[in-house]
Amino acid sequence: MINSQDNRISPVTVKTFSDLDFKEREHLQEWQANQPSALGDELLITQKKFKAPLQNSGSKLKTQGL
Repeated sequence: MINSQDNRISPVTVKTFSDLDFKEREHLQEWQANQPSALGDELLITQKKFKAPLQNSGSKLKTQGL
């Protein structure tokens, strides 16, 4: 953490995605689809996973980055 007023830094608390209750489908795939450059490398999104409607238990698509 940076305190620019006092010109000091302090360690930040490390948290995992699990600690923050982030889920692959609900969060990570959406972030990747909406802002692929945030991961630092150019990505080509070839598929996106969708939840199947309740009345249809058909196949699901997945997000994949290349």
